[in-house]
Amino acid sequence: MNKSDVFLAASLGCLALAAAAFAAPQAFRGNNAKEVAQCTRLIKTFSDTGDWPDAGAPEYIRYDKCYYLICGGTETEA
Repeated sequence: MNKSDVFLAASLGCLALAAAAFAAPQAFRGNNAKEVAQCTRLIKTFSDTGDWPDAGAPEYIRYDKCYYLICGGTETEA
């Protein structure tokens, strides 16, 4: 399995989690259901259109934060 296969599998898994969060935001702990729903829509929009923001752009920073909110992991420091 090469790196692109792993990335694709991780991306599809993240989209599945985003869809679950959109369908049942109450499943996420805390009272961030509104933020989870907004992030889910943002990730889905970028995925559906294929129009990804440039690295460093405000939209990319928002996408990055949403990715870590929905998919988990350790957010990198800038």
